[in-house]
Amino acid sequence: MLRHCPQALLRKVHPMRISIVAFLLLATIVGLSLASPAANAATPVDCLHPIGAWQNEFASTFEIESVDAETGALRGRYGLAALPNVWFPVVGWLNSGSGQKHTVASVLSFSASFGAAGSITSWTGTCNDRAGKPTLSTLLQMARPSSPNPWDHIAASAETFTPK
Repeated sequence: MLRHCPQALLRKVHPMRISIVAFLLLATIVGLSLASPAANAATPVDCLHPIGAWQNEFASTFEIESVDAETGALRGRYGLAALPNVWFPVVGWLNSGSGQKHTVASVLSFSASFGAAGSITSWTGTCNDRAGKPTLSTLLQMARPSSPNPWDHIAASAETFTPK
């Protein structure tokens, strides 16, 4: 690699600097490969590894970006199928159960504020395997500040999310 460089240049470059540059280049390449989606694909999104994209039956996407291992604090984003490439911040909690005599499920709660629309939606539910597929089964409540009817400011429903 260096044999095509002029000899004068080779005498001016200290061998330690070449080693440092080579190390930094290698570290950058390794870092980029670890950050790539292919590197993250090794861990599938499931109830034990919930970080990643989940999709509901309406094609909206809930992405869990991080979960604090100590507190269970969850951070992510929510994208509505009707608004492609628009994301809303999500905060919440995730707790994994334990027990010997009972069925065990991870439980979670998360909320999103839908910006200019003014509505706030909160989901609470469990993560279980259904027919071998990880599934978030949630109940949701949405509160909206503007509604055609005085009784219609709060809506409740159920949504199911599976890995996208």
